[in-house]
Amino acid sequence: MASSTMQRLMASINGGGAFSGVAHTNKFQVLINTPFGSSSQETEGITLRCDAVTMPGRTMNTTPVGERYGPATQMVDGWTFEDVTCSFLADSSFAVRDYFSTWHYSMFDAQEPFLGGDRAPKFNISFYEDYVSDVEIYLLDNNGKATYGVKLVEAFPKTIGANEFNMATTNELQKISVTFAYRYWIEKINNDVGDDVDEPGDTVPPGTVTVGSETRPAD
Repeated sequence: MASSTMQRLMASINGGGAFSGVAHTNKFQVLINTPFGSSSQETEGITLRCDAVTMPGRTMNTTPVGERYGPATQMVDGWTFEDVTCSFLADSSFAVRDYFSTWHYSMFDAQEPFLGGDRAPKFNISFYEDYVSDVEIYLLDNNGKATYGVKLVEAFPKTIGANEFNMATTNELQKISVTFAYRYWIEKINNDVGDDVDEPGDTVPPGTVTVGSETRPAD
């Protein structure tokens, strides 16, 4: 009995049955579509430097209802979505950090200081639709093909984390932590995911994703 169960489990892990294969924690890709536009090199660089991300969960909000006799019934009255934090390997000039700072500057009507703009914010908050965009997180198989994904709808970088420097450390690398808020997320499965996403080294226009041999909008 135990041997038969183990054989069926191994067959499932090797690709058989309704649930086939296994998912690896280090096979993923994050595509970030900025509302202000970015070059293909910037889009590729941000994707390559994302070394950690959490695929979000979802919580159904409930309210106890005591109209029935006995224990209260938990009735669903809404749902909530948790923020998503991405970690990026920092470059030597902190251009990765500035990439998301530019997004922040666009939210309160400040010009990009690194391009000669005024560093002082105008305190005029931009319209919501002008600073939100989509973020896509994909699970990849051993061949680099996307098998599952989620899209964060109306996302924006809520928090750019602090960076600590310490003379006592010599071999540690700086990382940029960015936490995204968003309205909700949807699953991208089967035909929504496509055959594969962009391999490292590909150059893809911002706001697009490669599916097979075709480059299309990342919807």
